[in-house]
Amino acid sequence: MPARSFTVRTSGGMHARPWARFVGVTNRYRGVTVTVVKDGMQADGKSLLGLLTLEAEPGSTLEVTAEGDEAEKLLNELADLLAKDLDQD
Repeated sequence: MPARSFTVRTSGGMHARPWARFVGVTNRYRGVTVTVVKDGMQADGKSLLGLLTLEAEPGSTLEVTAEGDEAEKLLNELADLLAKDLDQD
């Protein structure tokens, strides 16, 4: 199962708006299951409410795993998204 680590670069952390963009990406990949882990807490990568419970502040690390036919493609798209400060974009 492909996995990647991402550092939160968004200056305000991963609040509702950045997570909504994240979920917008993950939900386009219907055949891929996505899990996000931060400090031992796990959330469904397609659930905005679940992701908000992670309280991902700037500089925190997100471990994202994806399972399915387009898992690598999804992770690459998330890498492009999370490389930015989503509060500035």
